[in-house]
Amino acid sequence: AAFAPLIARGRVADGALAQLEGATTAAIQLGATAAAVFSALLMALLAGEIHAPCLLCICSAAISACIFAVTWNSRLMADRAAAAAYSAASAAATSAFALGAFFVVVSSTAGAGSARASPAGDGDLSYLPPLIEARSSGPALKLAARLKAQHARMFGAYWCSHCYDQKEELGAEAFGELSYVECAKEGARSQADLCRKLQVPGYPTWQIDGRLFPGEKSIDELSQLLDDPVYAREKEYVPTAPAAAAAAARRAGAK
Repeated sequence: AAFAPLIARGRVADGALAQLEGATTAAIQLGATAAAVFSALLMALLAGEIHAPCLLCICSAAISACIFAVTWNSRLMADRAAAAAYSAASAAATSAFALGAFFVVVSSTAGAGSARASPAGDGDLSYLPPLIEARSSGPALKLAARLKAQHARMFGAYWCSHCYDQKEELGAEAFGELSYVECAKEGARSQADLCRKLQVPGYPTWQIDGRLFPGEKSIDELSQLLDDPVYAREKEYVPTAPAAAAAAARRAGAK
């Protein structure tokens, strides 16, 4: 769209060319604003929910912000009020689309997990996580013994599909040897306060020897966390000061 006026120059009448240039500058203003707003929302999601670095995402957001800044400061649209109106409309539409998509994805994920979950029974309105159907392999059983020796436990939520997949990865027998902490308030035997105190960044999160490792892990990845100190340092989530101090105190006490 940006090159359309250049291509059309000399081929169309001046009036038509002026209209094309006006439409092109409006499209550039709308697109630059949409890219910048969407990138900002993704950065907020990355910082607030995912808690994981993404160099490509950060670079993309920086480029989008630069494009918007250049577009705005270059005054492609002479009418600044019109430019502001286009930017505001684009920002509102992009935010509505992004938040709507996020809501749909979160709702479908939560719904899938909740559909497999079941009430605890006996008048208890809390929910149990879905039953683990997979049988444990030999490597999974050996890994579970090693994790148990390191006082490992998994933080999760009954509605979390990734938590269920993590349990299926290990199998019923292996996971039965490990400690599980329910972080959802509505979950059976909920320890939501503990999850908040430790600043658990997301579900599932493994705690191994007092250190937090967020995200679903394969058997090989969990084994590497136990065997490779460098890899473990790279993957460890370090909470802010109060929780970090408490975790250090627990590790010192265990020793």
